[in-house]
Amino acid sequence: MTISGCGLSVLSLLISIIIYVCLGKLNRIHRNVRINLMFAMLMSYGLYLTSDVTLWEDILEGEEADWVCMGLGIASHLTFLAMTFWMFAECLFVFSNATAFFESDVKLRTYYIIGWGIPSIIVGVTAGALYDRYGGQACWLDTDGGLIWTLVGPAIMVFTVNILLLILSTRTMLIAEKMELRYKDEQKLTFTKASVKSAIFLNPVVGICLACRYLCHADVIFEYQFVVLAGLQGLLTFLFYVVWNPEVKHAWKKGKEDEDDDDWVSTTRVRYPGTTTSVGDSAKPGDMSREQSFAGGSHESRDGQFTRSASQVSFYTLNSPTPDDDVYATFVAGQKIAYKS
Repeated sequence: MTISGCGLSVLSLLISIIIYVCLGKLNRIHRNVRINLMFAMLMSYGLYLTSDVTLWEDILEGEEADWVCMGLGIASHLTFLAMTFWMFAECLFVFSNATAFFESDVKLRTYYIIGWGIPSIIVGVTAGALYDRYGGQACWLDTDGGLIWTLVGPAIMVFTVNILLLILSTRTMLIAEKMELRYKDEQKLTFTKASVKSAIFLNPVVGICLACRYLCHADVIFEYQFVVLAGLQGLLTFLFYVVWNPEVKHAWKKGKEDEDDDDWVSTTRVRYPGTTTSVGDSAKPGDMSREQSFAGGSHESRDGQFTRSASQVSFYTLNSPTPDDDVYATFVAGQKIAYKS
């Protein structure tokens, strides 16, 4: 059950990360925030699958297994904290995008400081002073002392702030939409609504999952709950961030359109009827005769028109030295790259 639950989460998160990495048309900051959030989740559940001292005792000898288990405990502490703070970064971005209060002030490096910097400081100080409190049977933190509060304390604070940010974001959007004060761009409103909705659903799932991870040592029932929630979290992340995300669908569609434009290569033969001919953004039938060759085959235009619409073609002024000269021009995605007479 552990392998199936966490394995489903790891697979879902891996697919989501690959899609976000490949989609360059998404908002740069939001794209990086979500990639890092999903990466922290992926590492957390990947480490959980290997966090069993008996597994390492079968591979290593002596104290080596204990040292590896200690390292896994420290790494797990870092990744679960990072997942918590990147969830805060996600909610902060949603809030800043919904209200536009911090839209110009919160830079990408600030999110990296929040997501990786703060957890690294907490874990670095804790592990440096109390490194012997990591490890044990589950390769985790010592839950009998106060060490666990270096994870639980920040998590409680962060998820409380997240709830407040999401409440304010939802309230601001509803007021602005009702009074027609802010969102003149319907597309931006759709994207923002989707971001708020995904954060509202994922925030409690991440929080409950973290609580169950903390309580795993207390009762085996919490371990089963953690495994189920871990699998659910990865699947929900994939659904909300990829499948049901209108911004991802828009970026995918836009990327495909740009790819089609990049693949379009045409060589145009133009016969000018006069000594000087200037062609603008549109062409009329009969203005000039054309012969076109496209990537993947040749095509002859009908009635002197391009197969692609004239609005998709950018023409440049070409001066023909004599009325009968033929000028050959090469266009790539509508842009002239070379011509000869």
